[in-house]
Amino acid sequence: MMIMSIRLLPALFFVILMYMQSPALGQSVSIDDVYFRLSQLEKRQAEQILEELYQFHATHLKLAPHINIKLRAYSSRDKYNKLERRLGVAFSAGIYSPRENMAAVDLENQSYLGTLIHEGQHFILGSVFAKVPLWINEGLSEYIETATMEGLSVVVTRHDGNLHRVRLLRDAGKLPKLRDYLALSSRQWQRLDRPPLNWPRAMAWSLVYFLMDSEEGKAILGELIKRLALGKGNAVTILEHVYPGGLAQLEADWLDFLEDVPESQDFIGSYTPLEPEKAQQAVPLAASPSLRRPFSWLTWLWHALIWAGNQIFLPPSLASRLYHIGTAL
Repeated sequence: MMIMSIRLLPALFFVILMYMQSPALGQSVSIDDVYFRLSQLEKRQAEQILEELYQFHATHLKLAPHINIKLRAYSSRDKYNKLERRLGVAFSAGIYSPRENMAAVDLENQSYLGTLIHEGQHFILGSVFAKVPLWINEGLSEYIETATMEGLSVVVTRHDGNLHRVRLLRDAGKLPKLRDYLALSSRQWQRLDRPPLNWPRAMAWSLVYFLMDSEEGKAILGELIKRLALGKGNAVTILEHVYPGGLAQLEADWLDFLEDVPESQDFIGSYTPLEPEKAQQAVPLAASPSLRRPFSWLTWLWHALIWAGNQIFLPPSLASRLYHIGTAL
């Protein structure tokens, strides 16, 4: 009897591990901690926060019923560095790899739980929207990484480092116009997102934090993501029609918000989408300059020149002006 019990121990141990890894009943997001490095408290807290984020994205995107985040948590910086080199990444605290369908964090980084939540946002959004604009993708990840559980509620804390960077640029008169910022190509965005300021990331966080501060703003952000995922317009044209007063009013409201940014927000993922008639205004195809008539050969040539310019890093303001001239052709 004793011998049989001993033989059953490995199976019992395996069942216990699987139970610890299994998602809670009715939960849409689970974390598969491959190396079993997180405590159960850390794992459940991250899952609860990402569950709210899932509910936010599920309102405007067709997500899978269940998303399992494959996590590699490295307790050794050397091993994490090897992964960085293999994936062509440097000086990171966390990684999301669509190619390998996994997220990784460095446990030697003190804020590794926030980093896990940051990468989890990339994982959820990347599961259905591969080409999401960087300012939305990174802005949402920077936003949610400061979230904590207070009882059963998710509370997002103000990211003071990002706020400080944005205010520095504003006070120095170097904060770009919102239209120019939204027109940045991914290549330009990544080139400018460098230490010590990382200002494109900081500006992205501030825009998301502003929109998430109200129910209407949350609905506008959701509608923006939905339309972008469907390929119906770009951020400039969508926000111009969806935000009350257009892009100029959004910029003015956002700058006012920077004067007195709340220390925290209660984050509830679910929200009421924009009313159908207002949502229909998001990208009125007949009014979109580039869709009024078929592209002429001159329009195609102009857009080809803009693309070539982006490859050699045109200044954001010039790239934006060229784009808007091109759409008028």
